[in-house]
Amino acid sequence: MIGQKILHYKIIESLLNSYPHIKIVLILGERGAIYADSLKQLEQDAFTVNPIDTTATVDTFIGYFLASICRGADPETPLSKIMLGI
Repeated sequence: MIGQKILHYKIIESLLNSYPHIKIVLILGERGAIYADSLKQLEQDAFTVNPIDTTATVDTFIGYFLASICRGADPETPLSKIMLGI
């Protein structure tokens, strides 16, 4: 798990070095998600749930996240709400 976490942050660091204005969301499934930009990195753990249907889970995640950001939300707000299933 620690090796994977280091890899995630190396990917983020590499992307930010190449594209300093980029905003990154890494979706890690049952391990949660990471948001990063040039100013901050946010890590949100996933919550244990009993999924009924995971069809289009990532599409829904990204759609809700982007809609929230476009409405002016700080990245931390939609990230935590998505993981809670709110």
